[in-house]
Amino acid sequence: MKIIINFLNRNIKILFIFFVFFSVTQCSSSMKLEDFKNNKPEFKLEEYFK
Repeated sequence: MKIIINFLNRNIKILFIFFVFFSVTQCSSSMKLEDFKNNKPEFKLEEYFK
């Protein structure tokens, strides 16, 4: 039982980081789809938080 809990504790951080990264990339791709289409992938973080 302890092994399973240790395994989960280690992997939950990885899953959490992956989930955050995934949601951020999904957000940026939907918000900045036009820029990708126009081949202008440079963006500023400030624009996301306006």
